[in-house]
Amino acid sequence: MNLSEQVTNKLRTVFAADDKIELIDEKHDGRHYLIKIISNRFDGKSRLERSRMIYALLGEYMKDDYIHALRMELKTFAEV
Repeated sequence: MNLSEQVTNKLRTVFAADDKIELIDEKHDGRHYLIKIISNRFDGKSRLERSRMIYALLGEYMKDDYIHALRMELKTFAEV
């Protein structure tokens, strides 16, 4: 299983099946990613709180430098 699949599977363990999750390898090098998630789990949370949720899930990949850069677009269904 490649890194993109591992990250997507990790995110799927927390988010609902009908939530939208998109992982984009921005530089096609397997280290620079954009994550787009639309989920009602973000209701009532600030941008910082939303980001912290994702970093808590993916921190091990960043700590070990599998992911070098991570951009995030995290919205609720009401925000799209």
